[in-house]
Amino acid sequence: MRGTRTKLLTVGLTVILLSGFAAAAHAIVAEMNLDIAFSDKEAIPPDGAVWHELAPAFCNPWIQDDYFDNDGDGQISVCDQMNMTGPDGTQGSWHIVWVGPTIWIDWDGDGQWTDEGLDFIVEPIESDDWDLQICEFLREVYPDPGYEWHIDYYEDFEQPGVISPCDWLWLDGFAEGFHIIDVTFDVIVAGPGPVPNEDSTWSDVKQLYD
Repeated sequence: MRGTRTKLLTVGLTVILLSGFAAAAHAIVAEMNLDIAFSDKEAIPPDGAVWHELAPAFCNPWIQDDYFDNDGDGQISVCDQMNMTGPDGTQGSWHIVWVGPTIWIDWDGDGQWTDEGLDFIVEPIESDDWDLQICEFLREVYPDPGYEWHIDYYEDFEQPGVISPCDWLWLDGFAEGFHIIDVTFDVIVAGPGPVPNEDSTWSDVKQLYD
């Protein structure tokens, strides 16, 4: 169903990328739609916000219970931390290790993104990368996490210097272009660790990931 492209899938790539963290850490990609102009960082959402997991379990909802702005910039940033409740009621503390755009590709050309057929989701490998460049690689998030797409050509139609809907990508030697149907904001988080309380500090929690 995915065409004839050749893939070298790296199972559990996010865990490999997080090799400096505790071996038992679990990594997920949580995504939240942007309601305002795209930027490389977004204001911290209020507690109770719902994050949508993209990988490894697509569509799982996570509730943000608390947010720790560890660098004090008032924005979602690498090294910030979130307490979240998962779909099964499990609570934990999650450490943000990557922030950036999620790029939704409409491959079949029907003008919408669906989780069936050929449509897929990618993201830049480098954190905070909103200005894509030719010869850069994009990492697939769904449905085949870990596959890396080579950018052969990039047509920036909408917002110069910022990846945005209606831009086009030419990838992996394919003659036809790939239409970007949507761009949203996502984070990769590692965890879970114990949920901090009044008697604990972020430094105590951070030691679990060093």
